[in-house]
Amino acid sequence: MKKRWERLIAAVMSVVMVQTVCPPQAMALAASEVKEAAEYLEIDQLFSATQSAVTTDSPENVETQTSAALFQDGAVRIYHALQLYAIGSNAVVHSGDAQAETFGTGTVLTDENGQVLLYDSDGTYQLMNDIALPDGTAWTLPSEFTGTFVSEGESTEAPLYDQDTDTVYLYNNYQLMTLSAEDELKTVLSGDNVAETFGLGQVVYAGDQQLEYTQDHNYVVAQSFTAQMPELKAEEILSDTTQEDSSGLDGRDYLGQVVYYEPDDTDKKNPYILIGNEQQLQAIGKTDKNGDPIKVTEPVWAQKQEGHSI
Repeated sequence: MKKRWERLIAAVMSVVMVQTVCPPQAMALAASEVKEAAEYLEIDQLFSATQSAVTTDSPENVETQTSAALFQDGAVRIYHALQLYAIGSNAVVHSGDAQAETFGTGTVLTDENGQVLLYDSDGTYQLMNDIALPDGTAWTLPSEFTGTFVSEGESTEAPLYDQDTDTVYLYNNYQLMTLSAEDELKTVLSGDNVAETFGLGQVVYAGDQQLEYTQDHNYVVAQSFTAQMPELKAEEILSDTTQEDSSGLDGRDYLGQVVYYEPDDTDKKNPYILIGNEQQLQAIGKTDKNGDPIKVTEPVWAQKQEGHSI
């Protein structure tokens, strides 16, 4: 297997070198090797092996062109997972990149000003369709990413989970970071399909189990994906309930508080349940001995403190 990997890496390296010295006709010959390498190698190994050899300039003996299929309105168009993984690698965009089978081959592409196009960390990108991630892999944006994704915008109606295919849809960078993080709370909530409301809402279930951002499921990066990370509404609620002159409140207005209402919700129609321990998290969706949903209650001393009951 080691020799096979070495051969595949060598094949990818040869394709990259061909891109800098040979005409496009020669590049297509090794397209199958690129695809095979991508299937057998870790994707970061693939791009670390190729990145140093890819020229960021347009050599005089290499043909260049523009392509509306891959670059339009100032955005590099993304069609498949290999392109996603290339973002931040500074690899050159080629005319064959629209298909995974010919990714990394073809003519070097430029913008309308003749500037060579790169998969860089400050570029503008547009997803042309939903993109399924390879099984057992995660995709994260580079930590230094300052670029943008062009899309039609987020929607609270966008599906988060397809139980038939066990597929979780990724709409924002908060979801990506949670999927790749080791120590984060990974419960999927109904508000996760919009960046601002990530971490709020009802628990999403896979069958009778709480759904979590783990590698046990399939993942699709939605066409409406955004890299923007606005201030979370959950953080705003936490900020609103924090009193700097009180200690031991853990973000609550008073000790023992379990339910929070936003200040402008005077009719108290939209309660937020404050989760502060594992027992509360595990109680979500469960029933009591009579088969009724477990009620949210505050300690008696907290009810007296506020002069009301839940």
